Amino acid sequence: MSKELTDEARNKAGKAQMQQYLGSQYPEWHLVAIESIKKLILNGNNFYADLVTDDGPLSDIATTDNINKEIRTGWLYEAVSHAEQSIEDLFSLLMCAQSPDYFARDVVVYQAGKVKNYIWDFKTDDLEYVLEQFHLPYFDLDDPWENEDVFNAYKESVLMLQEYTKELIVFHKHYYQDYCQYKHGMAVSLRYGNPNPDKLTEGAFKTFDSYTVGTRMKQTKSAPALCFDIVPETQPYLGALHDEKNLLHYSLHAADIYKFEEITQKALLLLLPLRMNLIEMSKWDGTEKVQLIAFPNKKKSKIMRIGFPCE
Repeated sequence: MSKELTDEARNKAGKAQMQQYLGSQYPEWHLVAIESIKKLILNGNNFYADLVTDDGPLSDIATTDNINKEIRTGWLYEAVSHAEQSIEDLFSLLMCAQSPDYFARDVVVYQAGKVKNYIWDFKTDDLEYVLEQFHLPYFDLDDPWENEDVFNAYKESVLMLQEYTKELIVFHKHYYQDYCQYKHGMAVSLRYGNPNPDKLTEGAFKTFDSYTVGTRMKQTKSAPALCFDIVPETQPYLGALHDEKNLLHYSLHAADIYKFEEITQKALLLLLPLRMNLIEMSKWDGTEKVQLIAFPNKKKSKIMRIGFPCE
């Protein structure tokens, strides 16, 4: 028979489960995946060589042209999906960690709309809010500490965190539709354009939609690009088809795997110290005199830790 679950017991259970969950993850996966995709694209023909032979599993569905066009574009969509997920992983953890008592309940039931709203509504211009969400202490940057070197390191780190957070949110908004349409129903054109053979890691996303401009503006808070191909059967009825969300149109975005790699690295540089702090915080029992708190650095190997008196 289960014991009565008091507030204190729930808090301890929540922290223990947070340790268990975070300790089992591999936060570098999205970056490893993008690096793998980049290597695959750069060595596409060699990679697929034994798969497209007469008796290979792709013999009747893939050619050299497919590899350098549809398949390459598909991998670019997969790469941007990993970049978007790296951002969502970071913000989802931030959101769920605000309530350690119910961490296990919240973190494993993914609420896409709630996560998206949390990201897009994040108050990046308010440094105190940003640091609070990251469980970091806020200090007035115009009021230096006695130890000036440590203060300057703190200042540099938190301003970097704020800058990276802004970049992640801008990127998430820009490619969100490409990500969603690719992951949910493959509503994208992998056969669009003619990828440049001299720039294998670059391409273009042609992502389909049928929502009205007003609907998309309400969802994205900005005017969407509206491109469509006119054919005789649709030309006389463009307005009516649009109004009933029945007009096939699309957006165009540039794709560059090096940009996807860069943004995923930045998400990881914020995620790693956050995880370190959450794991350490879940171990605190109230007897500590000093709390060591990790702060992000532009180099993963140089994550900084500063000790603060518990009071």
